[in-house]
Amino acid sequence: MDNIKLHIKEIQSYEDFQNETKYTVNAKMGKKDKTVFIRYEHEGIKVNIKVKNEKIEISQEENGISKNILIFIENKPWQYRLYTEVGNIDIKISTQKIEYSYEPLHLYLKYDVLMNEKKISTNEYHYNLDL
Repeated sequence: MDNIKLHIKEIQSYEDFQNETKYTVNAKMGKKDKTVFIRYEHEGIKVNIKVKNEKIEISQEENGISKNILIFIENKPWQYRLYTEVGNIDIKISTQKIEYSYEPLHLYLKYDVLMNEKKISTNEYHYNLDL
């Protein structure tokens, strides 16, 4: 695994609200066959990213508990269900766009988050590595 500086831009866009956050993290990156692995920690949350072909998998862990795993496959939605005290909430991730390259590392994800079929946000993530 190589130590790298990873430049991240997150954009969250809701119906009447948009928030953009930029930050740089110390990350570890490795490559095995055609799969790239990236690991970093930000504000107490551990993030693991795995990229292979058109599949991008992001898992987040906080206090030893895995929060979620998002699997992005171009033009195919990914769904999961949250079980809460007030009932079940169906979450659907619908990918709008994926761009990526291995060398130099560049990841761009844009996707909609739908809760019970209503769009609650459009999220964009830019992961850039300046070599």
